Amino acid sequence: MECRLCLGPAPAESSVSIFGDPHLERLEQRIRTCCQIQVKRGDGLPDRVCISCKTTLDSLISFRKACFRNNESSRLRVDDCLKIKTEEVLLEDSIWDDESSQSTIHRKNSEIFQSCNGHIR
Repeated sequence: MECRLCLGPAPAESSVSIFGDPHLERLEQRIRTCCQIQVKRGDGLPDRVCISCKTTLDSLISFRKACFRNNESSRLRVDDCLKIKTEEVLLEDSIWDDESSQSTIHRKNSEIFQSCNGHIR
């Protein structure tokens, strides 16, 4: 037997069936997600994946999930920084007549800009 992905050897004792345990996330779905390859039972192609390819797929899935999670976290930080900047601008507009308040607002805006600098483009 050969591996569906790398075409290397995939003997039954050291490989995994693509259409294995229905209770786990199916390897078929992982292949489709990571490799954009449609895998169908009975298509005449190998139905096993070597341990090396499975490990790589597992790593790719973990990496993909982390990227989505981190992207969402970054978006939340950017949204928070934009919200703070908007609130500071509104506050600045409402107390623009007071000179001491102006310097405080400018200092706060500068601090916010520095803390958000890497998050807003």
